[in-house]
Amino acid sequence: MTHRRKVAELRKREERIAQRANCMQDSARRKDRRIEEALREKESLTAASEALKNDKRKKRPDDKRPGAEKFIWAFDFIPRSSPYDKRDRIPVDYRCRSFNEQRQYFDFLKEFIYPFNLPKNLVWAALEKETVKNERGKDLPSPDCEIIQLAKKWICDMSSGESFYKRNKEYFTKAEAHFFLVSDIPYQHPASVTEQFFYAKCLARRMEIKTSRVIAWTFSRKFAKDMNHPVVTGFLDFIARNNSFAGGDTGIEDICDFILAEIEKQKKSRNRRTPFSFGGRTEASVIALANEWHASIIREQEAQNALMAAGHNVVPIRERWRNPHNSKISDTPLVRRWSGISVSYSRFETEGCIWLFSQLHTLQDLLNEGRKMKNCVSSYSVKCASGDCAIFHVSCLNKDNQLIEDRATLEVNRNRALVQAKAKCNARISPTTTGVVRKWAQLNKVRLDIRV
Repeated sequence: MTHRRKVAELRKREERIAQRANCMQDSARRKDRRIEEALREKESLTAASEALKNDKRKKRPDDKRPGAEKFIWAFDFIPRSSPYDKRDRIPVDYRCRSFNEQRQYFDFLKEFIYPFNLPKNLVWAALEKETVKNERGKDLPSPDCEIIQLAKKWICDMSSGESFYKRNKEYFTKAEAHFFLVSDIPYQHPASVTEQFFYAKCLARRMEIKTSRVIAWTFSRKFAKDMNHPVVTGFLDFIARNNSFAGGDTGIEDICDFILAEIEKQKKSRNRRTPFSFGGRTEASVIALANEWHASIIREQEAQNALMAAGHNVVPIRERWRNPHNSKISDTPLVRRWSGISVSYSRFETEGCIWLFSQLHTLQDLLNEGRKMKNCVSSYSVKCASGDCAIFHVSCLNKDNQLIEDRATLEVNRNRALVQAKAKCNARISPTTTGVVRKWAQLNKVRLDIRV
């Protein structure tokens, strides 16, 4: 009995030990579970507080601080032979310091390509596309292709470490090269490079700043294709010698058209014809020559139009112009009618007037416009027929007395940019007309490129 009692006590003892061990394990598991729940609750609270902070904090978009690939591709046209070039040492994790997209390009240029300042106009023009797509999706050279390529060449010349003037003696004198590098013309489109080119030439001839801006703006739109022609340079020298001519409103754009015609005559003769010279000429004689040329153009076109209207089989007058998509010069007959550009809004009402914008589609319309507004718009027939520009007449109908007043003649180029706006006798348009023209241009997606 004693032995059985001892065995039973041992069993009870083992059961108590096992039960105690199970209780300790259950207690440990509950403790671990409480710790895990506390940790999860702490993590959720931390995540919630971080989320609240992030909601209040403005997120900086990553795409405004791109890596080096974007800029390497953009400036790939610059040779790597420059002594300043460090593009082979760009860090793998490179990011722009600035969030300003325009500043990013110049920071990259200064840090890895050329450590000195470059004219902003040249940089932005060089980044423009040299091709445009036509209606069929085919790539064609851009109308500004030549100036874009020239901007790239000039940037390469500057970043080479050699003298910019020595590399471009055919374009600049020393003074002109200096003013070109330090001048800052606001960039609008690739033609701004041409404007800065003429602005530097005007400053080198010691013209006033205001006069230089006006002359540069006019020349950049008239002589973009012949910016380095000797006749154009002679015209600049002539203006510099006649301060009253440069400062006054003497129809300089009409004289520019006359100079363009002289340049085309010289090209047509393959430089066998003696180029036009300003030597020994006065302001009055040049204006008289320009007026005589415009009058002869109008007489020829009126005679041509009258014969064609009468049904006579005559040989059309042939003119020449440069096709922006082809470097060749083409002979094309004078066209009596053209399609023009698409315009949706041509009528506006103000408090006392109704404004009408009429596009001129025929040679006769241009002749009538020239007589009515006393300007040389009839000489633009070939440009209109080729699609280089479109001409609009602006009139105002008075609601009280029902009288129609002729207000302005507008020229819009092939890039839908308003490049000329003139009142009668090529005078400046009034502030009221300017406001209406701005509204018309905005609604018809026409870029304003005029100074009124």
